[in-house]
Order: sequence, then C-alpha cells, then structure tokens
Amino acid sequence: MSMPDGPLSCTDCDYRGFLVFRRITLAYHFADGTTVNGHREMRWCSDCRNPRDVEGAQPEIESLQTELDALNATFSTTGYRTKRWVSRIFGQRACALQTRANELRGQIRLAQTRGTECRCLTCSSVHTLPFNFDDDGVCRGFQHECGGRLLLGPPDMDAPRFNYGRETIHLDETGKRIP
Repeated sequence: MSMPDGPLSCTDCDYRGFLVFRRITLAYHFADGTTVNGHREMRWCSDCRNPRDVEGAQPEIESLQTELDALNATFSTTGYRTKRWVSRIFGQRACALQTRANELRGQIRLAQTRGTECRCLTCSSVHTLPFNFDDDGVCRGFQHECGGRLLLGPPDMDAPRFNYGRETIHLDETGKRIP
C-alpha cells in the first residue's frame, strides 16, 4: 500500500521537506543474545537538518511493570498452572499471556537501557526533537533554525507515490545500527 508524503515548509525561509511514512520495526540485540522489538517515529534531526526516522520514545516503566505484575498474578493462580501443565504434556507452545509477559520484560529492559534518548537512524545523532502539529498543521514546541515554524501541508494526492515495504532495522543496545 502506498501512502502520500507529508510536505513540510517553513514560515520564515524557503525550507521544503517531507515526512515520509514507512513501516519500520526496530530490533534491539542485547549482548546476551536477547532481541527486543521497538518502534520508530518521525522527529527533526538537528545534525541532518531534516525530518528523519528515529528511535521511538520508550514508554514509562511503571505502566509496563503494572501490566506485568497483573500477568504474574494470573500465572500464580491454581487454574492457570493446571492449564499450563496440561499444555506442556501435549507439547503446546506458550500461551498468549506468557508471550505478552516476555514482551513486557523486554520492553522494560529496553526502557531501562535506552532511557529517554531517541537516536537518529540515519546519522546516529541523539539531537532529535519531536514534532507536535496542531490542527492547523503548525509545528508547536519546535522552532526551525531560521526562527520560523514548520508547516505540515496537505498531501498532494496527484503526486507520485511510492510503496515502501516493511523494514526491520537491527540495532545494538545503545541504539546504533548493526552492520
């Protein structure tokens, strides 16, 4: 499926850019062999001076831990333990609850390791700023280097569009690309 690009312009200079919408998954590889999936978002990279794909902001550990604690409480019930025991006898894989618990453990570890740092996936810079567009398409909370504001224009539905396939980018635990 192709999607239109989001044209960007500046209110005070002749800057023109695009927000390119792509489906990217980040795979973080830890030194012990564990792999945790993350997400990406679009931010302004101060070093590239353009919008770029960057590491997504990590969720708050407290909310992840609360969900994990609720799952652990479910795992400790007698009914659940009996069900898992019978499933193992018949060689069935882990249930969706256990899979979710493993994902949460990985996300907590990733959030503890990465913190609030969002690294650019193009140049590996940590100098990235989020976009916050209001209803009028004006970027709030971020000022272009000329002092102007970025404007998100309506997509040109007649412009050529490209179909970007799903992509997985492999990163080490510090957020740098693995060659």
